[in-house]
Amino acid sequence: MENVLLYIFVNFNLTIVFRMLQGVSPLKIRLDRIRNYDPPYATSVNCIKILFGILFLYIGIPMMYIENKWMGIFYLFYWFLTIWWWRYFSLCDFKRCMYISGISFAPMLAYVFFYPLYIPLMWWSAYTFYLSYWYNKSYVNTNFILS
Repeated sequence: MENVLLYIFVNFNLTIVFRMLQGVSPLKIRLDRIRNYDPPYATSVNCIKILFGILFLYIGIPMMYIENKWMGIFYLFYWFLTIWWWRYFSLCDFKRCMYISGISFAPMLAYVFFYPLYIPLMWWSAYTFYLSYWYNKSYVNTNFILS
């Protein structure tokens, strides 16, 4: 448990790198566009940010138990998708957000059977899919699979 802060720091650095690879500001996520929409039931933009902050701090715990390179690659893939979701969410591209959160949720669903520490990460993926789906149906109003 003494290495949790180290892993949180590593995760912070990875987040900055992933944001820079996307070509956006690494430390600021502009949510001005999303604030123009009414939020889904029982949530708000501040709630989403707080939950992400908790996830960001929590992810240091499962990182401590990465045993081999495949677990590390899986973690990097998951975290890249999580950071990528924020980019499209801030741009109000909800259809892409659904695809990204669905791609991160599906393997995580199988992964938690072997590593229960990843359950909060799976719930975050499900939550982002819910948000993306709700905004897409409420404001874009398209069939996200066929359009």
